[in-house]
Order: sequence, then structure tokens, then C-alpha cells
Amino acid sequence: MKKLLVAGVVLSAVASGAAFAGDKVEVVWGAGAKRFDVGQVETMSVCSLKAMVAGEFGLQARKFDLMKGGRKLNDGKTLAGDHIYANHKLLVKEVSYSNQC
Repeated sequence: MKKLLVAGVVLSAVASGAAFAGDKVEVVWGAGAKRFDVGQVETMSVCSLKAMVAGEFGLQARKFDLMKGGRKLNDGKTLAGDHIYANHKLLVKEVSYSNQC
């Protein structure tokens, strides 16, 4: 009985942890890539992700655009609003001046 109770508690903890795991998107820059936990794509803004990317890669936000499939992401939308969902791959495109965000 005690083992069953412990197993139930462990299983419950694992299941609840999975429920709180956020959506992740992969961002590629040069030869490197990193997966970013964006929480929920429905609420994370493109500009918030761009700030995270700038901080992680040590870039100036005004020197790159976030791209998906050859198009620049819309800085006035959430990720989901711009059709970016969990496990999508985004690219960092270096530019001389970005008006994105």
C-alpha cells in the first residue's frame, strides 16, 4: 500500500510538471541554434522573443530580424498570431538596421 501511494505521488508530480512545461521554438543564428521556452505561443509577443534572443546571443535588437520561411515576423503580434507554434524553427537575419520592434 505504501509503495502504491509513493508511486502515485511521483506520477502526479511528473504529470503536473509536464502540464507547466512551456512551448519551445528553435532559433538558428549562424552555425548555432538554441531552443527557447516561450511559455505559451498564444501570449508571447514577437518582440518579447526577440529580446530573449538578443540577450542569449549577445546581439543588438536593432541589428537583426526574426524570420520564418523567408518572411520577417510581425512585431505587432503574438507568436501564434503570426503563425508561429511550438517546435517551429526561426532564423536570425542580421541587418544594418531593423525596424522590427
